[in-house]
Amino acid sequence: MNGIKLPIGSSSFEYIRENHLYYIDKTSIIREVMNDGAQSILFTRPRRFGKTTLLTTLLSFFDITKDSRKLFEGLSIMEDRRFIDEWMNKIPVIYLSLREIDGDSFETAFGMLQKEIGKIFKKYHFLLDDDIFPDDRESFRRLMTASSTEIDIRSSMALLARLLRNHYRKPILFLVDEYDVPLDKAYGNGYYDPMLKIIRAIFYSVLKDNNDLAKGILTGCLRISKESIFTGLNNLAVYSMTEPKYADAFGFTEKEVNGFLYDIGLAEAGSVMKKWYDGYRIGTESLYTPWDVISYANTLLADRSSSPRNYWANSSDNGVITRMITETGASITDEYSALIDGREIPVHITENLTYDDLYSSKDNIWSLMFESGYLTLAGEYSSDSQTMVRIPNEEIRQLFATKVKEWFSADIKNKDMTKLFAAIWAKDAETVSEIISDFMFRTISYYDYSEAYYHAFIAGILSASSDITGYIVSSNDESGTGRPDIILMDPGSRAAAVFEFKKAPSEDEMTDTADNAIRQIRERKYGLDLPGYRRIIGYGVALFQKDAFAKTIRIL
Repeated sequence: MNGIKLPIGSSSFEYIRENHLYYIDKTSIIREVMNDGAQSILFTRPRRFGKTTLLTTLLSFFDITKDSRKLFEGLSIMEDRRFIDEWMNKIPVIYLSLREIDGDSFETAFGMLQKEIGKIFKKYHFLLDDDIFPDDRESFRRLMTASSTEIDIRSSMALLARLLRNHYRKPILFLVDEYDVPLDKAYGNGYYDPMLKIIRAIFYSVLKDNNDLAKGILTGCLRISKESIFTGLNNLAVYSMTEPKYADAFGFTEKEVNGFLYDIGLAEAGSVMKKWYDGYRIGTESLYTPWDVISYANTLLADRSSSPRNYWANSSDNGVITRMITETGASITDEYSALIDGREIPVHITENLTYDDLYSSKDNIWSLMFESGYLTLAGEYSSDSQTMVRIPNEEIRQLFATKVKEWFSADIKNKDMTKLFAAIWAKDAETVSEIISDFMFRTISYYDYSEAYYHAFIAGILSASSDITGYIVSSNDESGTGRPDIILMDPGSRAAAVFEFKKAPSEDEMTDTADNAIRQIRERKYGLDLPGYRRIIGYGVALFQKDAFAKTIRIL
């Protein structure tokens, strides 16, 4: 690997460059942002998409308290000498990271916000040596400690911007990382309103008609409605996943990924990387998740036979998918099936969401899934009508499938399975067929409908109630001269049911397919070697898409 080190666990530009970690050059964005006509900009991207790295890059470049020329050596922005001379380390910067503002209560979260703001004021403690008003001095001192009040916090950034402007005689750059994290945590823990008021006041005091501000740049995952948090900020430009401008500022392009893999000696991994971690479409760009690319590359460098994993998917609880399935009662099975099969579906995307409305409708949940990175554009975005979306890659497809399985297993455990088991022991093949077909109709189909899928699905149904019924479910155990798919055993009555499943070529051939399964049970003498069982039933089950057709025989 020629001594190249990967930035695992670090998103700070300064740390990456000081420690000589691999960096994909995104510095051209610096000039674009500064030349943007909007005084305030909000970028929304999914988690792990490079938002913090971008903001810390801007911090290092502009911060008047730093000398960053060495950090930027060899990077594209250094080719513009005029821009460098005009802007590099020439303006004061306030960098506010809200990514760690969390807590089960408002008091806890507020305390974390106090500490975060306190760190910023301590950085600029030298401003206390300036000739400032006594009230400002007292507020400044409180804000450096945990004694700051809610009123202090609300006006903190405006106060610091004014003092920095007076000290340096230059307007400031205001950077906010993960602006929506405190609101998301507050919403989940029941203190959304008081947290909203504080965050809104902080932003409004700095970003609204403020001569002390050169430019404000915010990042987050969701585009929260202006009426919710950005009230009155008419100078705010929003660049979301539907906006082609700045498309390649976040995420990795295919060219960047291929160059990266070549540099570290993993060029052969390009096709796997593309299948698993590419697919986010913004404008004409198709983008990879940086966290996934770097994490899998690091895994491959340790073991080149390693299979790809769900790195991004495992970095959060992914509750939005479970919430969608639960809220709709799995009534969207056709849409989920299409997505898991790799097809596109039409949805109405609403970008200007409020937290109160996130789960108020199916459209809003689809929108939340899109904004969060579980879906991506498959066609042109329309704010007035439906937009075609799809799952971006194999990583997210497998996540969808896993979450559906988890939901279905939990749902089955809450069902009364008495009727199914009664039909099995009564040799009522017609009722067994109907119940299995009903279960299959309610869940999500898979694109191959393989025998392995059917096998696992029905084994899950039978196993879900085993802790209540006392039944034993074995799968692919040896019996007779072969391996039946499933054996259901009732030790209490010393009865067993042997199941053999076969995928039918068509609906018309389901009867013949079930006969073939019965013939296999007979010929291979499935179940006859079960010690101590006095009654054994055989079921040959033909399956086609979401239908089941069962036949039964008495084995013993």
